[in-house]
Amino acid sequence: NYPDNREIVESIVYEAGKDNHIYFRIPALTVTKKGTILAFCEARNTKADFYEGNEDKFPVVPVGSTKDLGDIDLAVKRSTDGGKTWDNMITVVDDYDNTCGNPAPVVVESTGRIYLFWCWGRYPNQLESKFVSSTSDGHTRRVFYCYSDDDGQTWSTQYDLTSRLKKAIGVGMLQDLVMVFKSSLLLKRDESLFQLTIGIMVIRTIILILSILMTTVLPGNWEEERR
Repeated sequence: NYPDNREIVESIVYEAGKDNHIYFRIPALTVTKKGTILAFCEARNTKADFYEGNEDKFPVVPVGSTKDLGDIDLAVKRSTDGGKTWDNMITVVDDYDNTCGNPAPVVVESTGRIYLFWCWGRYPNQLESKFVSSTSDGHTRRVFYCYSDDDGQTWSTQYDLTSRLKKAIGVGMLQDLVMVFKSSLLLKRDESLFQLTIGIMVIRTIILILSILMTTVLPGNWEEERR
């Protein structure tokens, strides 16, 4: 037991072959303002190492490989009794055979809103997408988020953050790499210059990350919640 005599509860949340998916990976747990436990994960219908020879035990035929690419959805289960029992699985994100993964939930304590950040990847043979109309910007790996205002029971539309994150980071890092390359040419003549450039690169990266965190405006009164 815990020091305050709370009971330790063991329960199966996700089980391979259940909920119309082959297996589940990448769990993420959070507790809402109301005390509900939310268990997120990747609900995978990609090929697993244990699939061959056990095909009859699984509900679908896998699409994709064991290398995190293919038909991967994002799911959540809710528990209102401290993890003893779990509600039916809720599919938060499903984009055909494309990959929707790496769930990262954030609970806003002041309002109870739950944000879910996640990553998207196009499956090579899947031309359609519910969320991505074009990858002409070169980003076939993208960053999205959605949110819930009813304790994780339903979820908003998906918002694409890629242009706010990847573009800025890419340009800034490219400039820094050029600086490092140029300074490395002078390394034999002035080692302190090289060290100074490395220091500048680190500072620039920190400032860039902080600026993104401070200025990124998300729909749904994000700025108000941050205050």
